[in-house]
Amino acid sequence: MVITDDMDLEPGRIRLRAKGSAGGHNGLADIIEKLGANEFSRCRIGIGRSDVIEAVGYVLDKPAKAEKPLLAAAIEQARNAVLCWIENGIEIAMNKFNSFSE
Repeated sequence: MVITDDMDLEPGRIRLRAKGSAGGHNGLADIIEKLGANEFSRCRIGIGRSDVIEAVGYVLDKPAKAEKPLLAAAIEQARNAVLCWIENGIEIAMNKFNSFSE
């Protein structure tokens, strides 16, 4: 399981996937290149986008004060989702947590 930020998800949302492409995420692209495969589970935590700050600066900057509670809740949900994945597998975890966060 790879846990990563995702600018394409709103802050506070999570999404689990069994496998897939990098979808423009440099970190996932690097992992896929190093493994030579995209067949690994991932948990993406939404951080949203900024209309003002460039992507790199936005990702590396501290979250806005208003987003901190959303991100804290998303991290807790991601934790629960990963535990569910360990105990029950990716399909059950996706069914439970993707519908919750969408």
